[in-house]
Amino acid sequence: MSCNKCKHLLDIQDLSSPYVIRECSDCNRKINLREAGDNGHGIKMEKGDQFIFPKNFIKMSANPLKSTVRLSKGGLEWFAKLIFVNDLPTKRESIQEEIKKNGNYSAYFQMTPQLEKEFWQFTTK
Repeated sequence: MSCNKCKHLLDIQDLSSPYVIRECSDCNRKINLREAGDNGHGIKMEKGDQFIFPKNFIKMSANPLKSTVRLSKGGLEWFAKLIFVNDLPTKRESIQEEIKKNGNYSAYFQMTPQLEKEFWQFTTK
């Protein structure tokens, strides 16, 4: 049940894009809302509102057809490092061990002294 203060606020049915949950201060009713923000931009937030991003709303992929976001040049560089470089060892001695451990990904990859030198130059920039 709603009170006089919140009876004009109707729950939205489509919860597939961001929305807020607002609790009425009089009757404690929780209302799912998506009100337009200032000048029609964004979603209006009030003190105490809980902002909700639905599950799977944000999908990141290097393939723009599988992503719901567009990565900037800096964002794409960050994403590539996150995917390909973050878990690599930081010591030269352990790179061969890492390649052996990830044999499925490096079946056709042979670390030559020249390639190893180029690899370390790239990752220490």
